[in-house]
Amino acid sequence: MTFKCKEEALESSSCIFHDKNYLNHYLSSFREERKKKVKNRLMDMINKVSSLEPLLCIGYHLPDIKIEGTLSKPVHFIQSKFEGTADFSEATFSGEAIFKEATFSGEASFKGATFLGKTYFATATFFREADFSGANFQGEYLMRYPSIL
Repeated sequence: MTFKCKEEALESSSCIFHDKNYLNHYLSSFREERKKKVKNRLMDMINKVSSLEPLLCIGYHLPDIKIEGTLSKPVHFIQSKFEGTADFSEATFSGEAIFKEATFSGEASFKGATFLGKTYFATATFFREADFSGANFQGEYLMRYPSIL
């Protein structure tokens, strides 16, 4: 299956999620504005996608994010790069949660998170602390000790 991004392309021919340089503008004011735009767009996607179709965040570049509450749809963060803090504390993933080949550059927290469906972290890479304390895995899961570099 080939993934085709549905987001509007920028001048670079990639969207705000796939342009690897988008979050790293040389002016800090633009950098913060762009991070906010990416976070807001991601939250819109989480809130608007039908519970039947998965949220496909394949190859995304993401800044500091905090996802709260229940994700009622499957989420696929395949090959995504979490470039800041990824905070999923206390979140509930009611569908599958796939983090295949995801890279976490900042701290990652899944503290107290609940995973009800298939969960996959086996090929994720963590460059800083990853906190899974109190996480509850009720569905099939594959952790296989994620890489911590």
